[in-house]
Amino acid sequence: MVNIAIIEESDADAEKLLGCLEAFAQECGEEFSYTRYRDANSFLEERGKIFDLIFTEVQLRGIDGMEAAVRLRKSNASVRLVFVTQTAAYAAKSYEVDALDYILKPYTYKRLTLRLRRALSALGAEEGVLLMIRDKAGPVQISSERVSYVEIHRHKLTYHTEQGEFSEIGSMKRVEEALSRYHFALCNACYLVNLKEVFRIKGYMLTMKNGDVLKISQPKRKDFLATLRRYHENVKHI
Repeated sequence: MVNIAIIEESDADAEKLLGCLEAFAQECGEEFSYTRYRDANSFLEERGKIFDLIFTEVQLRGIDGMEAAVRLRKSNASVRLVFVTQTAAYAAKSYEVDALDYILKPYTYKRLTLRLRRALSALGAEEGVLLMIRDKAGPVQISSERVSYVEIHRHKLTYHTEQGEFSEIGSMKRVEEALSRYHFALCNACYLVNLKEVFRIKGYMLTMKNGDVLKISQPKRKDFLATLRRYHENVKHI
């Protein structure tokens, strides 16, 4: 799942961009989720949402898109940022905030898909992320690559890793949003699974490479198996 923010005043331009994104998702088998903001201030005030890709108009009333990007970079240096506007006047300045791309309106599907393929390629190059787990025995830093799965029970998250189990109080939704780009998926509401650590599936039972057996819920089974299939289609096999 790729989480996308769209910062755009114009309803017509937002709908055009959204239509192109949805067409691309269907064509390429990608999964996108969208959050649209009508101004930069409401985006900057948002708390708790994690985005993989941000499309922002440069010429916005109030805080413009370029200033919003400057403020964003103070707290988030890694999110992929694409500027959209009707003039090329700001193109050079976009490099100062490490923008991935700069798209001139009006949108065309062909022009936009070229940028999307580049953005998704950049996202796919990120194989893991460093997690900070606030375990009761002390904070632990560990790569998501070393996590087999994450379990939640009564608001307690347990990370099952190569180094052992570490726990903290938190939200599964927040963890899912942070790890979905790194090939993690829910097999039921309680388990967020690292797809590369899946060993076998039989019916509604999932065996991990570490030997743990997890249950796949009926509501999640179809989406989970589809996500696992896409992962195996994209991974390089020997």
